[in-house]
Amino acid sequence: MPKRLFLIAICLTIRMILPGEIMPGSEEAISRKMLALRFAKDRDALEQFEPDLIIKEDGYRQFLRETYDLVDPVPFQRAFPLIDTTRVTAPGILDSALGLALASELGKERMIRDQQLQNYLNQVAALVASNTELPGLKPLCYVLDKIEPASYTLPGAYIFLTKGLLLQVNSEAELAFILAHEIAHIVHGHFYFSTTEYWRNLSAELLEQNPEKLNSIIDGNATELDQNYACLLEDTMQSNYEAVEALTDQAALRYLIRCAYSNHTIMDMLFRLLRFPPSSITQHYTKESVRSRMDALRNTIDSYIVHNRRTLDKDLRYNRYKAILTGRTQ
Repeated sequence: MPKRLFLIAICLTIRMILPGEIMPGSEEAISRKMLALRFAKDRDALEQFEPDLIIKEDGYRQFLRETYDLVDPVPFQRAFPLIDTTRVTAPGILDSALGLALASELGKERMIRDQQLQNYLNQVAALVASNTELPGLKPLCYVLDKIEPASYTLPGAYIFLTKGLLLQVNSEAELAFILAHEIAHIVHGHFYFSTTEYWRNLSAELLEQNPEKLNSIIDGNATELDQNYACLLEDTMQSNYEAVEALTDQAALRYLIRCAYSNHTIMDMLFRLLRFPPSSITQHYTKESVRSRMDALRNTIDSYIVHNRRTLDKDLRYNRYKAILTGRTQ
Protein backbone atom coordinates (compact mmCIF):
# COMPACT_ATOMS: atom_id res chain seq x y z
CA MET A 1 0.00 0.00 0.00
CA PRO A 2 1.44 3.45 -0.89
CA LYS A 3 2.77 5.34 2.15
CA ARG A 4 0.27 8.19 1.78
CA LEU A 5 -2.63 5.76 1.62
CA PHE A 6 -1.19 3.81 4.54
CA LEU A 7 -1.24 6.92 6.76
CA ILE A 8 -4.79 7.75 5.75
CA ALA A 9 -5.86 4.17 6.47
CA ILE A 10 -4.44 4.49 9.98
CA CYS A 11 -6.39 7.70 10.60
CA LEU A 12 -9.64 6.24 9.30
CA THR A 13 -9.17 3.02 11.23
CA ILE A 14 -8.71 4.96 14.45
CA ARG A 15 -11.90 6.90 13.78
CA MET A 16 -13.84 3.72 13.13
CA ILE A 17 -12.77 1.75 16.18
CA LEU A 18 -12.87 4.39 18.90
CA PRO A 19 -15.99 4.12 21.10
CA GLY A 20 -18.53 6.75 20.21
CA GLU A 21 -16.88 7.76 16.97
CA ILE A 22 -19.30 5.96 14.66
CA MET A 23 -22.31 7.91 13.42
CA PRO A 24 -25.45 7.33 15.52
CA GLY A 25 -28.02 4.81 14.38
CA SER A 26 -27.74 1.22 13.22
CA GLU A 27 -24.99 0.37 10.75
CA GLU A 28 -27.57 -0.92 8.28
CA ALA A 29 -29.31 2.46 8.26
CA ILE A 30 -26.16 4.44 7.52
CA SER A 31 -25.48 5.20 3.90
CA ARG A 32 -22.17 3.68 2.88
CA LYS A 33 -21.47 6.74 0.77
CA MET A 34 -22.34 9.21 3.52
CA LEU A 35 -20.13 7.35 5.97
CA ALA A 36 -17.31 7.30 3.42
CA LEU A 37 -17.77 11.05 2.92
CA ARG A 38 -17.32 11.53 6.64
CA PHE A 39 -13.90 9.96 6.28
CA ALA A 40 -12.83 11.11 2.81
CA LYS A 41 -14.67 14.46 2.62
CA ASP A 42 -14.31 14.50 -1.17
CA ARG A 43 -17.58 13.85 -2.95
CA ASP A 44 -16.16 14.16 -6.46
CA ALA A 45 -13.42 11.61 -5.77
CA LEU A 46 -15.98 9.15 -4.42
CA GLU A 47 -18.30 9.37 -7.41
CA GLN A 48 -16.01 7.39 -9.71
CA PHE A 49 -16.10 4.44 -7.30
CA GLU A 50 -19.83 4.14 -6.93
CA PRO A 51 -20.75 0.53 -7.83
CA ASP A 52 -21.75 1.26 -11.42
CA LEU A 53 -19.25 -1.26 -12.74
CA ILE A 54 -20.67 -4.28 -10.94
CA ILE A 55 -21.02 -7.04 -13.49
CA LYS A 56 -24.24 -7.33 -15.45
CA GLU A 57 -25.92 -10.68 -14.88
CA ASP A 58 -26.53 -11.42 -18.57
CA GLY A 59 -22.92 -10.68 -19.44
CA TYR A 60 -21.68 -12.76 -16.52
CA ARG A 61 -23.77 -15.77 -17.56
CA GLN A 62 -22.33 -15.51 -21.07
CA PHE A 63 -18.84 -15.28 -19.56
CA LEU A 64 -19.46 -18.47 -17.57
CA ARG A 65 -20.77 -20.32 -20.64
CA GLU A 66 -17.65 -19.39 -22.59
CA THR A 67 -15.42 -20.30 -19.65
CA TYR A 68 -16.85 -23.76 -19.12
CA ASP A 69 -17.71 -24.74 -22.68
CA LEU A 70 -15.18 -27.60 -22.58
CA VAL A 71 -14.41 -27.97 -18.87
CA ASP A 72 -16.60 -29.10 -15.97
CA PRO A 73 -15.64 -27.37 -12.69
CA VAL A 74 -17.69 -29.67 -10.44
CA PRO A 75 -15.04 -32.43 -10.07
CA PHE A 76 -12.53 -29.77 -9.03
CA GLN A 77 -14.89 -28.34 -6.43
CA ARG A 78 -15.55 -31.81 -5.03
CA ALA A 79 -11.85 -32.65 -4.90
CA PHE A 80 -11.01 -29.41 -3.09
CA PRO A 81 -13.82 -28.49 -0.69
CA LEU A 82 -13.59 -25.30 1.31
CA ILE A 83 -11.77 -25.97 4.56
CA ASP A 84 -13.53 -23.70 7.04
CA THR A 85 -16.57 -21.55 6.32
CA THR A 86 -17.20 -20.54 9.94
CA ARG A 87 -14.31 -18.12 10.43
CA VAL A 88 -15.09 -15.61 7.70
CA THR A 89 -17.37 -12.60 7.76
CA ALA A 90 -18.70 -10.71 4.78
CA PRO A 91 -17.51 -7.10 4.55
CA GLY A 92 -19.89 -4.82 6.43
CA ILE A 93 -20.84 -1.22 5.86
CA LEU A 94 -17.81 0.05 7.78
CA ASP A 95 -15.50 -2.07 5.62
CA SER A 96 -17.17 -0.73 2.48
CA ALA A 97 -17.05 2.86 3.71
CA LEU A 98 -13.36 2.63 4.59
CA GLY A 99 -12.59 0.93 1.28
CA LEU A 100 -14.54 3.58 -0.64
CA ALA A 101 -12.72 6.38 1.18
CA LEU A 102 -9.32 4.81 0.49
CA ALA A 103 -10.27 4.07 -3.13
CA SER A 104 -11.05 7.76 -3.61
CA GLU A 105 -7.48 8.52 -2.51
CA LEU A 106 -5.95 5.97 -4.89
CA GLY A 107 -8.25 7.31 -7.59
CA LYS A 108 -6.40 10.62 -7.50
CA GLU A 109 -3.61 8.83 -9.36
CA ARG A 110 -3.85 8.25 -13.10
CA MET A 111 -6.21 5.39 -13.90
CA ILE A 112 -7.10 3.39 -17.01
CA ARG A 113 -10.83 3.66 -17.55
CA ASP A 114 -11.87 1.07 -20.11
CA GLN A 115 -15.34 -0.39 -19.65
CA GLN A 116 -14.59 -3.67 -21.44
CA LEU A 117 -11.41 -4.29 -19.47
CA GLN A 118 -13.02 -3.49 -16.13
CA ASN A 119 -16.04 -5.67 -16.86
CA TYR A 120 -13.71 -8.54 -17.71
CA LEU A 121 -11.63 -8.12 -14.54
CA ASN A 122 -14.80 -7.97 -12.45
CA GLN A 123 -16.12 -11.13 -14.11
CA VAL A 124 -12.96 -13.11 -13.39
CA ALA A 125 -12.94 -11.77 -9.82
CA ALA A 126 -16.60 -12.75 -9.34
CA LEU A 127 -15.88 -16.26 -10.64
CA VAL A 128 -12.99 -16.66 -8.21
CA ALA A 129 -15.03 -15.23 -5.33
CA SER A 130 -17.87 -17.68 -6.05
CA ASN A 131 -15.45 -20.47 -5.16
CA THR A 132 -14.48 -19.00 -1.78
CA GLU A 133 -16.05 -19.05 1.66
CA LEU A 134 -17.92 -15.88 0.63
CA PRO A 135 -19.50 -16.93 -2.70
CA GLY A 136 -21.68 -13.83 -2.89
CA LEU A 137 -18.72 -11.45 -2.76
CA LYS A 138 -18.54 -9.13 -5.77
CA PRO A 139 -15.10 -7.50 -5.87
CA LEU A 140 -14.64 -4.33 -7.89
CA CYS A 141 -11.39 -4.11 -9.86
CA TYR A 142 -9.63 -0.96 -11.07
CA VAL A 143 -6.46 -0.41 -13.08
CA LEU A 144 -3.83 2.18 -12.17
CA ASP A 145 -1.82 3.54 -15.09
CA LYS A 146 1.55 2.69 -13.54
CA ILE A 147 4.29 0.55 -15.04
CA GLU A 148 5.44 -0.90 -11.69
CA PRO A 149 3.84 -4.30 -10.96
CA ALA A 150 1.62 -3.81 -7.92
CA SER A 151 -1.75 -4.77 -6.47
CA TYR A 152 -3.67 -3.33 -3.55
CA THR A 153 -6.59 -4.81 -1.65
CA LEU A 154 -8.88 -2.43 0.23
CA PRO A 155 -11.61 -3.25 2.76
CA GLY A 156 -15.02 -3.74 1.19
CA ALA A 157 -13.65 -5.74 -1.78
CA TYR A 158 -11.94 -3.02 -3.80
CA ILE A 159 -8.97 -4.38 -5.77
CA PHE A 160 -6.44 -2.18 -7.58
CA LEU A 161 -4.04 -3.64 -10.15
CA THR A 162 -1.39 -1.73 -12.05
CA LYS A 163 -0.93 -1.82 -15.79
CA GLY A 164 2.61 -3.04 -15.20
CA LEU A 165 1.38 -6.09 -13.32
CA LEU A 166 -1.23 -6.97 -15.94
CA LEU A 167 1.38 -6.69 -18.68
CA GLN A 168 3.43 -9.40 -16.93
CA VAL A 169 0.43 -11.75 -16.94
CA ASN A 170 0.14 -14.13 -19.90
CA SER A 171 -3.13 -15.96 -19.29
CA GLU A 172 -6.45 -15.73 -17.50
CA ALA A 173 -5.30 -18.48 -15.15
CA GLU A 174 -2.41 -16.28 -14.00
CA LEU A 175 -4.77 -13.32 -13.61
CA ALA A 176 -7.14 -15.52 -11.61
CA PHE A 177 -4.32 -16.45 -9.22
CA ILE A 178 -3.47 -12.79 -8.61
CA LEU A 179 -7.14 -12.01 -7.99
CA ALA A 180 -7.53 -15.13 -5.83
CA HIS A 181 -4.65 -13.91 -3.66
CA GLU A 182 -6.25 -10.48 -3.22
CA ILE A 183 -9.70 -11.98 -2.63
CA ALA A 184 -8.24 -14.29 0.02
CA HIS A 185 -7.08 -11.20 1.91
CA ILE A 186 -10.66 -9.88 1.78
CA VAL A 187 -12.31 -13.19 2.71
CA HIS A 188 -10.03 -13.74 5.68
CA GLY A 189 -10.06 -10.12 6.86
CA HIS A 190 -6.32 -9.62 6.88
CA PHE A 191 -6.61 -5.85 6.81
CA TYR A 192 -8.23 -5.73 10.22
CA PHE A 193 -6.17 -8.56 11.68
CA SER A 194 -3.19 -6.28 11.10
CA THR A 195 -4.62 -3.03 12.43
CA THR A 196 -7.64 -3.08 14.67
CA GLU A 197 -6.32 -4.64 17.87
CA TYR A 198 -3.09 -2.68 17.64
CA TRP A 199 -4.87 0.62 17.13
CA ARG A 200 -7.36 0.02 19.92
CA ASN A 201 -4.42 -0.20 22.30
CA LEU A 202 -2.53 2.69 20.74
CA SER A 203 -5.57 4.99 20.61
CA ALA A 204 -6.23 4.34 24.30
CA GLU A 205 -2.62 5.26 25.03
CA LEU A 206 -2.84 8.40 22.91
CA LEU A 207 -6.10 9.41 24.55
CA GLU A 208 -4.45 9.24 27.95
CA GLN A 209 -1.16 10.90 26.98
CA ASN A 210 -2.10 13.39 24.29
CA PRO A 211 -5.84 13.86 23.64
CA GLU A 212 -5.19 16.88 21.39
CA LYS A 213 -3.07 14.76 19.05
CA LEU A 214 -5.72 12.05 18.94
CA ASN A 215 -8.49 14.55 18.22
CA SER A 216 -6.43 15.93 15.36
CA ILE A 217 -6.10 12.42 13.92
CA ILE A 218 -9.81 11.77 14.37
CA ASP A 219 -10.57 14.99 12.48
CA GLY A 220 -8.97 13.34 9.46
CA ASN A 221 -5.74 15.30 9.21
CA ALA A 222 -3.28 12.61 8.14
CA THR A 223 -0.37 15.04 8.23
CA GLU A 224 -0.80 15.29 11.99
CA LEU A 225 -0.06 11.62 12.47
CA ASP A 226 3.28 11.13 14.20
CA GLN A 227 5.55 9.13 11.90
CA ASN A 228 6.71 7.05 14.85
CA TYR A 229 3.25 5.60 15.26
CA ALA A 230 3.10 4.78 11.55
CA CYS A 231 6.44 3.00 11.82
CA LEU A 232 5.23 1.01 14.81
CA LEU A 233 2.20 -0.20 12.90
CA GLU A 234 4.28 -0.92 9.82
CA ASP A 235 6.62 -3.06 11.94
CA THR A 236 3.63 -4.91 13.39
CA MET A 237 2.28 -5.67 9.93
CA GLN A 238 5.71 -6.62 8.57
CA SER A 239 6.32 -9.09 11.39
CA ASN A 240 3.27 -11.07 10.25
CA TYR A 241 3.76 -10.48 6.54
CA GLU A 242 5.48 -13.67 5.39
CA ALA A 243 3.19 -15.95 7.39
CA VAL A 244 0.07 -14.18 6.12
CA GLU A 245 1.30 -14.22 2.52
CA ALA A 246 2.06 -17.94 2.65
CA LEU A 247 -1.40 -18.73 4.03
CA THR A 248 -2.99 -16.40 1.49
CA ASP A 249 -1.22 -18.10 -1.42
CA GLN A 250 -2.42 -21.50 -0.19
CA ALA A 251 -5.99 -20.22 -0.07
CA ALA A 252 -5.52 -18.71 -3.54
CA LEU A 253 -4.37 -22.07 -4.94
CA ARG A 254 -7.48 -23.74 -3.54
CA TYR A 255 -9.77 -21.09 -5.00
CA LEU A 256 -7.95 -21.32 -8.33
CA ILE A 257 -8.31 -25.09 -8.69
CA ARG A 258 -11.96 -24.93 -7.60
CA CYS A 259 -12.52 -22.71 -10.64
CA ALA A 260 -10.72 -25.37 -12.76
CA TYR A 261 -7.96 -22.92 -13.69
CA SER A 262 -4.50 -24.30 -14.38
CA ASN A 263 -1.69 -23.50 -11.96
CA HIS A 264 1.17 -24.76 -14.13
CA THR A 265 2.47 -21.27 -15.09
CA ILE A 266 2.07 -19.56 -11.70
CA MET A 267 5.73 -20.10 -10.83
CA ASP A 268 6.76 -18.78 -14.26
CA MET A 269 4.72 -15.63 -13.67
CA LEU A 270 6.35 -15.02 -10.29
CA PHE A 271 9.75 -15.62 -11.85
CA ARG A 272 8.99 -12.94 -14.47
CA LEU A 273 8.34 -10.48 -11.64
CA LEU A 274 11.86 -11.06 -10.30
CA ARG A 275 13.25 -9.08 -13.23
CA PHE A 276 12.04 -5.78 -11.81
CA PRO A 277 14.28 -3.61 -9.59
CA PRO A 278 13.31 -3.84 -5.91
CA SER A 279 12.85 -0.06 -5.69
CA SER A 280 9.99 -0.20 -8.20
CA ILE A 281 7.99 -2.97 -6.58
CA THR A 282 5.50 -2.90 -3.74
CA GLN A 283 5.72 -5.30 -0.81
CA HIS A 284 3.96 -8.14 -2.64
CA TYR A 285 6.52 -8.10 -5.43
CA THR A 286 9.93 -7.26 -4.00
CA LYS A 287 12.57 -9.79 -4.98
CA GLU A 288 12.69 -11.06 -1.41
CA SER A 289 8.93 -11.47 -1.05
CA VAL A 290 8.57 -13.11 -4.47
CA ARG A 291 11.35 -15.58 -3.67
CA SER A 292 9.78 -16.33 -0.29
CA ARG A 293 6.40 -16.95 -1.91
CA MET A 294 7.96 -19.15 -4.60
CA ASP A 295 9.76 -21.24 -1.99
CA ALA A 296 6.51 -21.82 -0.10
CA LEU A 297 4.52 -22.55 -3.26
CA ARG A 298 7.12 -24.91 -4.69
CA ASN A 299 6.45 -27.41 -1.92
CA THR A 300 2.68 -27.52 -2.34
CA ILE A 301 1.59 -26.35 -5.78
CA ASP A 302 1.74 -29.83 -7.33
CA SER A 303 -0.76 -31.13 -4.78
CA TYR A 304 -3.45 -28.86 -6.24
CA ILE A 305 -4.31 -31.06 -9.18
CA VAL A 306 -7.18 -33.26 -10.34
CA HIS A 307 -5.81 -36.08 -12.47
CA ASN A 308 -7.21 -36.79 -15.92
CA ARG A 309 -9.15 -33.53 -15.97
CA ARG A 310 -8.65 -30.68 -18.38
CA THR A 311 -7.95 -27.28 -16.81
CA LEU A 312 -8.39 -23.71 -18.00
CA ASP A 313 -5.70 -21.33 -19.20
CA LYS A 314 -7.80 -19.00 -21.35
CA ASP A 315 -4.69 -17.26 -22.58
CA LEU A 316 -6.31 -16.15 -25.85
CA ARG A 317 -9.21 -14.49 -24.05
CA TYR A 318 -6.89 -12.75 -21.60
CA ASN A 319 -4.62 -11.47 -24.34
CA ARG A 320 -7.57 -9.89 -26.16
CA TYR A 321 -8.04 -7.65 -23.14
CA LYS A 322 -4.31 -7.26 -22.55
CA ALA A 323 -4.14 -5.67 -26.00
CA ILE A 324 -6.08 -2.72 -24.57
CA LEU A 325 -3.12 -2.10 -22.27
CA THR A 326 -0.37 -2.70 -24.81
CA GLY A 327 -2.02 -0.17 -27.07
CA ARG A 328 -1.58 2.42 -24.33
CA THR A 329 2.13 1.76 -23.91
CA GLN A 330 3.18 2.84 -27.40
